Amino acid sequence: MKPSTLSSFGGLALLITLVCAGTALAAPSLPITKPPVTISPTNALTGPEADPASAQGQWFMDNAGTESVRSHEFYDDVSGVSMGIAAITGYVNSITYDSASNIVAFSILATIWNDTSAGEVSTFGLNSHGEQLNFAGQVYVGTLFEAKLTASFAITAITNVPASWVSPYSEVLPYIVATNEDQAAWYCWNTNDQTGGHDTPGDYFVPTWDFGDIAIGQSGIRTLDFIVPGSGLDPIDSRYAALEQSFTNKSDVLFNRSLSLKISQWIDSIAADTGEEYAGSDVSVFHDTNGIMEEVLDFGDAPDPTYPTLLASDGARHLVVPGVYMGAAIDTEADGQPNATATGDDINKSDDEDGVTFVTPLYLGQSATVDVTCSVSGFLWAWMDFDINGSWAGPPDMIFSNQAVTAGMNNLSFSVPVSATSGTSFARFRFTTQQGTLSYTGLVSDGEVEDYEVTLREEGEEELDFGDAGVGYPTLLANNGARHVIVPGVFMGLQIDAELDGQPHPSAVGDDLANLADEDGVTLPAVFVAGSTVQVAVVASVAGFLNAWIDWNSNTSWADPGEQVFSNLSLSAGINNLAVLVPLTVVAGGPHSRWRFTTYAPPIPAFTGAESDGEVEDHEVRLEVLDFGDAPDPAYPTLLVNDGARHRTPSGYYLGALIDADPEGRPSANADGDDVDNLADEDGVIPQGNFVLGQTNVLQVTASTNGYFDGWIDFNRDGDWSDAGENMVSGLALTQGVNYVNAAVPLGASVGETYARVRFSSSAAGLLPTGMATDGEVEDYKITIYQQGPSTNIVITKLVRTGQVARIRWTATNDVTYETQATTNQLKDTNISWQAIGGTVVGPVNEQAETNPAGRLRMYRVVAPYAPPPGP
Repeated sequence: MKPSTLSSFGGLALLITLVCAGTALAAPSLPITKPPVTISPTNALTGPEADPASAQGQWFMDNAGTESVRSHEFYDDVSGVSMGIAAITGYVNSITYDSASNIVAFSILATIWNDTSAGEVSTFGLNSHGEQLNFAGQVYVGTLFEAKLTASFAITAITNVPASWVSPYSEVLPYIVATNEDQAAWYCWNTNDQTGGHDTPGDYFVPTWDFGDIAIGQSGIRTLDFIVPGSGLDPIDSRYAALEQSFTNKSDVLFNRSLSLKISQWIDSIAADTGEEYAGSDVSVFHDTNGIMEEVLDFGDAPDPTYPTLLASDGARHLVVPGVYMGAAIDTEADGQPNATATGDDINKSDDEDGVTFVTPLYLGQSATVDVTCSVSGFLWAWMDFDINGSWAGPPDMIFSNQAVTAGMNNLSFSVPVSATSGTSFARFRFTTQQGTLSYTGLVSDGEVEDYEVTLREEGEEELDFGDAGVGYPTLLANNGARHVIVPGVFMGLQIDAELDGQPHPSAVGDDLANLADEDGVTLPAVFVAGSTVQVAVVASVAGFLNAWIDWNSNTSWADPGEQVFSNLSLSAGINNLAVLVPLTVVAGGPHSRWRFTTYAPPIPAFTGAESDGEVEDHEVRLEVLDFGDAPDPAYPTLLVNDGARHRTPSGYYLGALIDADPEGRPSANADGDDVDNLADEDGVIPQGNFVLGQTNVLQVTASTNGYFDGWIDFNRDGDWSDAGENMVSGLALTQGVNYVNAAVPLGASVGETYARVRFSSSAAGLLPTGMATDGEVEDYKITIYQQGPSTNIVITKLVRTGQVARIRWTATNDVTYETQATTNQLKDTNISWQAIGGTVVGPVNEQAETNPAGRLRMYRVVAPYAPPPGP
C-alpha cells in the first residue's frame, strides 16, 4: 500500500540553478486585442459584458466580486525541455492517497520565470483551438505586472460547472478542484447559450493565482493546492501517471504555447511537458499593461490630435527603466499629456522635460544647435515639423536618426531647411539605449520622450521676450502684453529666451516651461504676510531700472492704487536686495506680479506694451492675512520663524467680538502684544474662577459660529505646551455664542505665572499649538496657577547654621508648595525685601539650605506662594 501522503521539496534549488544557467527561453508577451475565442469567421465569442469587445484582454473576478483585466499573455518557448527549464514551470511536490491508492489531493510548485530579452521573438505555432500567432504589432519585453496564472485543468468548485456540455465543449471527470486560488478567470462555456443577458456567454470559473510583479531575470513562485472530490483519481486515469511522474522526477506539467486569447474551451488534461507544440494549453499567464501605462510609462505632450501623443493615437511612450532618461529626471503618466504649448508633461507631476536646450535660435536656412543631456550612453531620434502642417512625417522633419550620444551633455547641430515655414511648431526627441529603427509613435522598452514648442524664424526677425501671468492679466500680444526686444547681455537672472507671444499660465510659469527656464531673475519669499516687510532679490545683468507691480487685492489687475511697488528704481549689475512693504489690506490668495527691467527709465512705466531692451518676468505671489499669537518667544512658539500658531483671516471663525490681522507674531511678557497692536481682539476666553491645583476652572468661550476649540496650558511652567496633559482640550465642538469649557488643573502643576494658548477653527481633527490653520483665530493668555495652601500655620522648627550654611526646617503639609525666603536685619533696614533662596519644594519635603557669606546677618521665613487663591 502507498503511504497516505508524499511530499517533495528537494529539487527546487536544482530548478533554479538550471534556469539561471540557461538562455532566455520565454516567448515575449503579446497584447490581447481580439475576443477570447475565435471558432470560425462567422462564430466569434466576445468578452464579458463589462468589456463587450474584449479589447482589454482576459477578465478576472476576486472573492469580493471585483473585476479586473489583464491585457497581455506570457508564453513558454517550445525549446523549454529538460526537467522544466522554461518560462512557465511546475512540478508536483506533494501527493495524498486514499486507502485504495487513488489520488485525492496534490500540490504543484509553480514558477513563472521572466527570462525574456530585448529582440526576442515567439516561436510557437497553431493549435486546435483555431488560433494562430497573427499579431503584427510590437511584442512587449519587460516586467510582468500583477501576473496571474490560470489552470484550465481544474475548476474552482464542484458546483461551478455548466448545466450541460455542448460540443465542442467537454468535461474531464473526475473534476480537479483548486483549494487556495486567489481569483477566478472568465471561461468560455457554451456558444449556444441564448439566455437573456447572456449575449456575451461565459462566466468566472477557472482558478487563478496571483504572482505579483515579476521583473526581467526574476521569478514568482507559488504552491497550487488541489483536491479530487469523490473517489479521487484512479491509476488508470492518464492524469494519475502524469502526476506521479512529475512527483518522482520533478518534471514539468505546466506550459502555455498557443496564442491563447482566452481560457481554454474545455477542461484540459494534465501531461508532461515534452517541449513540443501542444494542442491544449493547461495553464495561461496573463499580466497587466494597464498597470504599466499607469505607473511606468513616459509619454509626450505635443498637441493631439494634431500630433500623435495620446495612447489612442499610438503616441510615443517609453517604458521607464531606472537610470535611463534625458535631463535630470523622468516621471510617469497613464497617457499622453497633450496641450497647446507641449508643457503638459512639465506640469503633470514633476517638471521632467529638461533634457533638451535650444542653444541657438531656429532661423530658416541656417544651422541650429541643441544641448541634449542623457543619463547614460544611447541613441537619439528627433523630429521637427518644419512646414507646420501638424505632422512629423515630412522628409526633412527627421533631424536626428540613431544619433549616438554619451552620458552627460551632447552638443548637436542640425539644419533648418530654407523652405521651412516661420512660426510656432513642435519637436519630438526620443532617447533609448536600444539601437534600431524608431518612429515618432509607438512603444520603446527604455528611455524617454520629450516634446517641445519651438519658434521658426526668418533671418533678421526681431526676437521678443513676453510674460506669463495667467488669464485676466494682460500677457498676450492681443492684450498689449508686456514684451521686450531681446538685446544680448541685457536681462534679469542668468538667461533669457524668446517667444512669439505671451505664455499665460495659472501659476505664471508658462515662460519657464517654454524653451529655457529663464524666469530666474526675481526671488520672492514663500509668503507675503499682510502688514509685513519682505525682502526680494533682483539680479540684473547690467545696471538699469526696475518697474514692478503686485496685485495686492487679487483681482487680476495691476491698475489699482498702490500696486506699483517699484517705479524706475535704479539697479546695479548683480544682486539687488529690495524691501517690499505689504499692505494690511491685501486679499489672501495667489495673485501674480510683474517685474520689468530695462537699461533706461521709461518715461511712463507700464505693465503693458513694448520696451526696446531688457526682460519681463511674471511671478505668482502668496498673499496671506494672518492672525498670530502673542505669548513670549522664544520661550513659546509665536514668531513665524518658530512656526508660531497662525490663522488665515478674515473668515467666519473667530473668538470673542472681533479679530485683527498681524504681520508677525506679537510676543510680549504679558501675552498682550496682539491686544496693544491694532485691535484689542484677545477677548474670546474669560475664566470664571481661579486656576487652582487639583481643581477645575470653567472658561467662558464665545464663538462666532459652530467650530472646534483647542487649548493648552503650560502646567509645569517649563516654556512649552508639549508635556503630557498640557493639551487641556482638543477638537472640542463649540456652538455659536457662549460656551463653557472645563479646564482641569493637575495636582502636580507648578504654581505661579504661566501661559495658555487657545485656537478656534473649522478643523475637527484638532490643531497643534504651532502651525498654520486655514481659518479661525489664536489667542494667548498669561494666567496664574494658585494653591489652597497648608491646612495649619507654617512653623519653623529648626534653624541651624554650620559655617556659612544655614539650614531651615518647618512643619509641612503634603502636596503644598513651599518657598524659603531671606532678608537682611529687619531692625536696621527700612526697605525690607524678601528674596527666595533656591527653588520651591512640595510637602512632605520641609527643608532648604542657603550658603550665607560670613559676617552677614540674615532673617528667614517660609511661605506657601500663590496661596490662598484670591477671593471673588
